[in-house]
Order: sequence, then structure tokens, then C-alpha cells
Amino acid sequence: MTTTKISCKRVKDRKLEDTLHGFGITQATLTKYGSPSWTFLQRYCISIEDFVWHGFLKELPSETDNYLFAGKWIGYAFGIDMDKPTKATITCSNASEIQIIQYKEIETDEPAPGAIEGLEFQKGDICRFREKKVKITSCDPAVGYITNDTYWEDINGDSEKDGDGETVVEQLKGEKPARSSSGFDKIIGMEDVIQEVKQKILLPYQKPELAQKFLHKPLKGALIYGPNGVGKTALVRAIAEEAKVPLIPLPSGAGVGFIREIYDWAAKQNDGCIVFIDEIDGLFKAGATGAGNPYVTTLQECIDGYSQNDGVFTIGTTNFPGGLPQGLKRSGRLDVLINMGLPSQQDRQKLFEFFLRGLRVSGDIEYKKLARMTDSYTGGDIEGVAKEAGIAALAAHQRNPKAKIVNKRLTKAISGYTPTGARIMGLQKPTVSFDDIYGQDELIHDITTQLDFISGRKEAKYSNISNEAILLHGPPGTGKTYLAQAIADYLDVSFLYKKGASFKNKWVGETERNIREMFAQARTFKPLVLFIDEIDGIGKKRSGSDLNRHAEDALSVFLGEMEGVVSNEGIYLIGATNVPGHLDEAVLSRFRRRFHMPKPDGPQRRAVLEGLFNELPDQLVQFDYDVITAATKGYTQRGLNGLYNEVCMRLDTGHTSKVTTTFLQNLIQSTN
Repeated sequence: MTTTKISCKRVKDRKLEDTLHGFGITQATLTKYGSPSWTFLQRYCISIEDFVWHGFLKELPSETDNYLFAGKWIGYAFGIDMDKPTKATITCSNASEIQIIQYKEIETDEPAPGAIEGLEFQKGDICRFREKKVKITSCDPAVGYITNDTYWEDINGDSEKDGDGETVVEQLKGEKPARSSSGFDKIIGMEDVIQEVKQKILLPYQKPELAQKFLHKPLKGALIYGPNGVGKTALVRAIAEEAKVPLIPLPSGAGVGFIREIYDWAAKQNDGCIVFIDEIDGLFKAGATGAGNPYVTTLQECIDGYSQNDGVFTIGTTNFPGGLPQGLKRSGRLDVLINMGLPSQQDRQKLFEFFLRGLRVSGDIEYKKLARMTDSYTGGDIEGVAKEAGIAALAAHQRNPKAKIVNKRLTKAISGYTPTGARIMGLQKPTVSFDDIYGQDELIHDITTQLDFISGRKEAKYSNISNEAILLHGPPGTGKTYLAQAIADYLDVSFLYKKGASFKNKWVGETERNIREMFAQARTFKPLVLFIDEIDGIGKKRSGSDLNRHAEDALSVFLGEMEGVVSNEGIYLIGATNVPGHLDEAVLSRFRRRFHMPKPDGPQRRAVLEGLFNELPDQLVQFDYDVITAATKGYTQRGLNGLYNEVCMRLDTGHTSKVTTTFLQNLIQSTN
């Protein structure tokens, strides 16, 4: 990581002094003293004496070269005379925002910095807050920098109290005029996406001279895609705020003439303009009309026709990029594709903290546990959970004035909530673990050993094991689906079940579209296990006229998507078939890891029977396992499960009070 030293002093220009709250520098000085990759779109860490500050640098006019300039609040907060040049160290920042600080007021003669936005703190530090000296007793995260959204909680005991005797949580306003958050400051989490937007959209848009040098011409548009509720619209608004240009939304019902009027107006804006098309595939669809669609043709002409104003930039959002015509996605139109997937566990924790902030919550909320329970949730889903818990607490408040939003209400809301992934794709939490699979110890050992390498839990010393597709093959009923769910549970990811034949559609091109859409959604909702049962329904062997041209096209698309998924970290592809010989050789060759699952032999059947009937009270089970093991020869895992379920039903209905050998023999004979 590049680190540079530079002289720093207080800015004295009256106009700059009123607007510079942190640090500023010219482009020439930043390039001279820093790395060639440094821009004004990234956050920096600046150290002066014992103080550390994190934030964005303000670009200053060229006549103020060769210095790093500090706003007047910096010297006041640090207690340093910034009128004289002072040595400062600059490097890129990877610190986190402090969400909550607990403090207590102290009496000390020790000098203390003011609590200004961007200043780094940790437990034990002393600072000036609200005209008094305080000591930080705890903060979350343990080390980070404060912002205007950091909450400060006084734990002295003599602080202002609310009606229930709880400490009032105060929001930091800082020792400078407060400002509302804007741009990317409004976005919770999504650091990787924001960084991608800065590099691929904002940098070439705000620096057209650099785009000219490296790209020949500025980019004209971008497509942001992801499921409902991940914050696509909020991100577009933040981009416009960061670029400091108007954002013009294109209504979904706009006609061809109105589209042209929007772009005519945008071209007249001297400082640039962003045209925003939400759910762009709703108006500009891919389909049989192709280039004949007047809306698509008009939009393409508008994007192409306003090169005289490089500041006109088009951003579209969609849930599925495959629904757009290829002509819109080609180079020179919507050049940049930004994938907004589901929030990570760390981001989900931040989202829970954000949506519960300022509400009446108990102090024992387990944010990390809540984040682990919601691995297929979008930001909108998490907001929905917080609202459900809030509604329950509000109802309880009518009976108990001290009622709050507690951990139990949040977990209950999660258990009853259907997240976006489940609604759109049928994603589910795996309900089976390896502990629920009996008689397959050797197979489970082989699979988990390879899963550890495939998932990256263990690093291979000699082999080059990567994320490779797994094929489970064997007769019907041997537990292939159960095993696939157990694999998802072991990897701690969501489970997606699909039938091979479910992709097929009688209309030309729709089968291929279904395949692309499903794999695109899988990439969006990862990490997950994608389990394709009866995969020969789509991957059947090619044999002359047995497959028509359209089926071959579908198979080619499927093979291409398989390659893409296997190389995509976080998507684990598992196929299942009764007869692997029915699969096309090209499909079969892509399943590098194959596991045979035959009907259970005698010892395996006994292990299954023992595992199942151990669930019943000992006094009810009075049969000879050896006899029943022999009587169930030829049974599959499904058949043994069915036998157990039938026994349980007869116990519940009173047809028997004990499970004896004779009872089971008669039951087996009657069901065969």
C-alpha cells in the first residue's frame, strides 16, 4: 500500500475556508506525492502527530500546489497550530465507520481532540464531546472513525433519561456545522459495488480527459442489475449526487416522442445529466420484435445521437439483464454492467443496525446472529423483518408500556418472513444435515473431504482442486436429493432445487432464455447449492434426429452456463441422474466429481432402520433388527423412510401400541 509524506497547513483562502471541513489537495500535488492510481473518489487516511483522520480529499484549485491543506476545524480539533507547515502522512483508508460509542464524562487536564467527523477513535481514548471531556468506554467496531451518523451513549448514570429510565442515545453533530449525508454516505454496506461504480462509472464520467486518453471516448451508459430490494435505485441516486448532476427518471409509460424530449433536454445541460430508466426491460424488451421494437430503436438512437454532449449518461436497472436486447448492451451504449448481489453477512449486520437505530430496542440484540440467519435476504427484506418486529412490539406496548423490540421478536419475524430469494427462485434453507443420513458414513467422508477443498476450507498442497460440479447417480429413491441438501447444510449456504425438464418451453428460444435466467439469478443469489434433479431432462445425449435443432441450441446454452457457474465462486452445482449413460458426453465430462448411490446393502439398511426407529421411545420398539433388515432386502432409502412413516401413523391412529417383529413383517408383506 502506497504511503507518502507531505507538508500540511491550514487553508487561508476565505472561499475555501467556508467549504473545507476536512483536507484538500490539488490534482497535481496528489499525483506528484501519491500513487498514479490515487483519485478523489476514494477515502484516505491522514496522520498528523498522534491523530488519525479518515475521509475524502477535496480537489482544490491549481494555484494551491505542493501542500496538503486542512480546514479550520482540523487545527481546532487536534489542538495544533496549523498556520505553520506540519508533516502529514497519507495512505488509502480501509477503516470502518464507528456505529455506536459509549462514553463517560471525566475530569482531566490531559489535552483532548474534538469529536469531528472522520477522526479515528478506539476504547480508552479521551476526546471533547459537547463541550466536555469524555472517555470512550466501548465502541463498535473496536477501532474506526466517527461520522455524523455515529451514536454516542452517555453511561455516567446522571445523564438524561427517558420514560423507562434508559439512557438516551445521542447522535453526533460534531464540532462543525452538521450536514446531511449524501451520495454514497447514504448506502449501507456494498463497499465492493461502490468501489466498482467509482472505477467504472464515476472516474471516466468525471474525468473525461482521462477517458479520452485511455478509452478514446467517454462511456455512454451502464446497466445495474440485481433482485428486488438490494438498493439499485438508491445507488443510482447516490451516483447522481456524487457526480453533482441532475437525475432525470424516464417514466415506465413514456412514449417514443417523450423519450426524445428527455434526451433533448439532457443534451442542453452544460454540467451533464444522468437519464435513469428503472426496470428498463419493462419498456425495452428483448424478444421476437428485435430491432423492430420502436422503443428500443428510439433509445439506441438517443444514446448514440448525443455524442456532442459527453455529459449525458444513461443508467438502467433490471432484475435480469438477459431480458434486454443485445443492441442496448453492446459497446458504446450501456457499456458497464454492475451486478448488485445479495448483501454479505457483514452488510446484513450493518443493515439490521441501521434499520433498528433510533428505535426502542433492548440492549441484548444479537446482530451477528440475525445476520447469519438471513443469508438470502435483501436490504428490503431486512427492513421488512425490522418492521414486523416493531409492529409486534407496538402491540405489546399497549399491554406493557416498557415493551421493546427484543431479540426473540426479531428471530420470530425472520422465521415467518419469506425473503426475496425464496419468492423469486424458491431458495430455501437446507432442512437435512449429514447427521440425518444413515448408513452412508463412507460416502459422507469422501464427499466432505472433497468439499473442504472445493469450498476453500482447506488448501490443497499438490492437486489443483477448484469449484467443480458434482454428479450423484443411482436408482430412484436412494437419497440423492437428501444428500444434496446435506451438502448445502455442510457448506452453510442456501439450497435451490430444479428439475432438468423445468427449463423446457415449447416456444422457440424460450428454453434457452429460461436456462440463462436461472443461472443469472443463481449468480445474483449466491452463495448457494444449485441442485438439478433428473439432469438428463436437459442434458440428454445427442443421437442424430433424437434431438432437434432447438434442443441442441438449448443444450449448447446449458453447457456454456455450466462452465460459467463452475468458475464462479459461491455457486456449487450438483446434478442427479438415475442413469449417467443417458447424459451427453459434453455434460458428463463437466461433472468432475461423481458419486454412485446404489440401493443400501444389509449393514446399510440396518443402520438406516436403527437411525429412524431410535426417534421412538425405547418401550415402543420391540423388534429384531436382523430379521427386519433381511425382510427389507431391495428397499431404497425412500422405501425405508416410507416404512417408518407408516409405522408412526399406525401408532398415532391406535392400530398398534408396539412395534414388534411380527407387526413389521405383516406391514412389509402388505405394502409389497
